[in-house]
Amino acid sequence: MTSTTIATIDGTPVTIRVTQDTRHGEAILAAIAAATGVTTAEIKGPDRARHIVAARFDACAALRQSLGWSMPRIGHFLGGRDHTTILNALRKRGVA
Repeated sequence: MTSTTIATIDGTPVTIRVTQDTRHGEAILAAIAAATGVTTAEIKGPDRARHIVAARFDACAALRQSLGWSMPRIGHFLGGRDHTTILNALRKRGVA
């Protein structure tokens, strides 16, 4: 089991323990939620409050970088969002 940094939020690295079995987004989403103070339901939900959108964008970047998920898969995972929404998030985070 190794630790890996999945994102940096306000200069603070977000780290999770990764095993071969942790190849799904729930662990990453939970780590982002804990680091940002929002719930996973808020990240997946429709709310567009600034702090929730920021957490959602961080989750998009972390899922893409850590798991290599496609934009449609990330969009489906995060509440059925369109891949262009995910592309926008990745561009804002400097990942795309």
